[in-house]
Formats: sequence, C-alpha cells, structure tokens
Amino acid sequence: MKVLFQCNAISPYRNDFFNELSLLCDLTVAYETENSEHTHRDKKWFEGLVCNYKKIKLNKKRCFFKFYKGDIKPLLLKEKYDAVILGNYLSFTGLEVCKVCKNLPTKIFVSADGALPKKDGFLKYTIKRKILKNSDYFLSPSEKTDEYFLNYKIKKEKIFRYNFTNLVNNEILPFFKRQEKQGEQVVILGVGQFIYRKGFDVLIKACARLPVKLVLVGGEPTKEYLEIIDKEKVKNVEFYSFKGKNDLAKIYLESDIFVLPTRDDPWGLVINEAMNYSLPIVTTDKCVAGLDLVEEGKGGFIVKSDSVSELSQAINKLLNYDLRINFGKFNNEKIQGNTIENMAKSVVRALKNGI
Repeated sequence: MKVLFQCNAISPYRNDFFNELSLLCDLTVAYETENSEHTHRDKKWFEGLVCNYKKIKLNKKRCFFKFYKGDIKPLLLKEKYDAVILGNYLSFTGLEVCKVCKNLPTKIFVSADGALPKKDGFLKYTIKRKILKNSDYFLSPSEKTDEYFLNYKIKKEKIFRYNFTNLVNNEILPFFKRQEKQGEQVVILGVGQFIYRKGFDVLIKACARLPVKLVLVGGEPTKEYLEIIDKEKVKNVEFYSFKGKNDLAKIYLESDIFVLPTRDDPWGLVINEAMNYSLPIVTTDKCVAGLDLVEEGKGGFIVKSDSVSELSQAINKLLNYDLRINFGKFNNEKIQGNTIENMAKSVVRALKNGI
C-alpha cells in the first residue's frame, strides 16, 4: 500500500509515528516547513530525530494574496498513491490535493489530532468545508473529534477511530506509587508553552491560597505570571525552561498532581504522559485529551476553562493522599497499550478499510 502523508512540519511525536507507520506501508512524508523555522519552539525539542522513511520538502508557491501552498501536484501525478493522508488539511495545499485527486484513484483521508467544534470565520469555514466535502474518509482519535467532523455534515460511517499518543512501547511504565509526604507540600505540575492559550495564569491564581508547591515547565516566566505571583502573594513557585524526555521524566516522578488549565487544546499530549507516570489529572473542558482519556471522579477532574475557583477546588480535593494514589493507578492502567505502535496499526487498519 503506497501512502503519502502531507503535513506542515515533522515534530518529534510525528517522527516516531512516521517511523512506525513506514514499517506497515510504503510511506512518503511531504512537508512544507523545516523545524528550524519554528521560532516559537525550543530547538532542543527537535534534537536527535532519526528518520527511517522517505520524506520530501515541498516547494512553496504563492496562490492567493499572501498565502502559499506546497507544490504537491507533480508528486501526486507521478507516484500514483493509494492514499493521501492530510495532516495539515486546513491549508491551500489541502485544497490542491482535493483538486488533483478528483481525477485519480487515490483516496483522501483527513487526519485530525483532536478537535472541538467551534465557529469559524468565513475564509476558514469556506476552505475547511470544501476540503472536508471532497475528502473520502476521516481519522479521528476521540468522540469529541467525531462531533467536530459531524458538524461539517460528514457521515459517521466515513469516520475511523485511531489511537493518538506520543508514547512508544518501551516508554510505557508500570504503576508508580508515590510515598505520602510528611511535612512536605504536595507538588502541582504544569507542562507546556508559556502562552495565553495554555492558561497557566489561571493555575497560578488557583494555587495562591493552597498549601502546595507549583512547578511549571515550558520557558522563562512571562511578565504576566510574575505580576500575578506578586499581586496574589503566591509562594513556592518554580519555573523551568524546556526539558527533554529524560529530564522531564524526573520532574513527573517528583510531582503529585498534573494540571493542564488550557483554554484551547485540540488534544494535549502531556495528558498521555502524565497518565503514564501514574499522576491524577486536572484539566479543562477545552482539552480534548482530557475529555477523551480522563474519567471524572476516577482518574481526575474536568473543570470549566478559565475558572480559578473550580480549578482550585479540584486541586484541593486531590490533596487527599489516598485519592491521588487511586486516581494515578487508574490512569496508569488506562494508558497501557496506548502506544505509537498501536497508533500506526489503527491508521493502517483504517486505510485498508477505506481503500
């Protein structure tokens, strides 16, 4: 089976997935942006990537005003793929794929790494509707993402489920029971970019009156974060810059509760990671990974986005040691088998069903 995967850039978790997928099909990855061009990401995030698959960087062509598309047409016409997976479907490159494949036997699969239904602007809606309407099948990791596709009048029978994760088999851990802390503060951990969308300002405020230590990993503290800490008189907050997997593993193991207070996350792979480290989870109703993986009252709590009071109350409940251990054990058991190897198998299964 000959497959072309179109994406904007090759991130670390995608690279691991592509390596695994290439073992199951004849894979070529067509991408548009080099990782070095992603100035908002720490360069260490991309270090050590080993690619065992064919990859092609698409030349960019101006197509509309200041917008560009990847020159993917020659590749589609020459190679005659059985399937094209649109990883960056909301793009003019995605439109080009739909246009070219109309006259080819190639099947188009739209892949979404999670999504929540939301109201689009006119241009975005027009492009998205045209691409989705002209695609054959859809790869979705969750029920919420199904709802997103159904909102665009996609037939349910055209939606295939696949596992979405960034964990490979040898990274899956057994249950880790943390010792009860005597005279030490419970450690709250947040991991992610220090940007508005991630909601760490809400988390800092939520921890202001709680007897906890807050650890945030993702960069230098912003001016806003420091102002909140000063105004709310928040004590015991530590900031860390980007950490690689090994360094981050130590921080996960030293923490007691994981919180992702996001205002908008199409998925949130840190949820997968935290569950693997046997941590109870608190996240929001705007985190698709949380809505899909975290079972309310069993593995954690889902709170309303932007609600300081709800977030604080949820964290306060988890100051109970036994509850934390039970939730962490539940999460660790649930994440077993949720691996990139199984992710690749589920995608190939969907491709075969569609082709």
